[in-house]
Amino acid sequence: MWKKIAATTAALCCIGCVNNNSITVDNNASEAIDFNFRAQIFTINAGESKPLPTDIPNGTYEVNLGTYVPQGTKTWTITPQAASFTFLKNNTKYRCEFGSSFDGSTYAVTWNYTSTDSVSSVGTGQ
Repeated sequence: MWKKIAATTAALCCIGCVNNNSITVDNNASEAIDFNFRAQIFTINAGESKPLPTDIPNGTYEVNLGTYVPQGTKTWTITPQAASFTFLKNNTKYRCEFGSSFDGSTYAVTWNYTSTDSVSSVGTGQ
């Protein structure tokens, strides 16, 4: 009987472990973006909106970026190239929006991000 109660209690406690933190990436740039988060690279194609996996524990995580470039590109930039996302509360949602410009030789990607948690980081690359 005690084993059943302990197993039920453990199962109910784990239900509270789900935090529903998430990141959605909207890529309005003209080329694909590589979004490196928690040692996993997510490629978000041009014009695509992609939710990343929602099993993000509370904490602070670095984000690093890469981009594909149009043919003819001589130089490229991503501003900012890295950022930190902080998840302090459950159900924190980040939205990242990318844009780009290309003048025939220089490809520039800018992005900004917002969070539903006003205490978490909010930034812009513009």
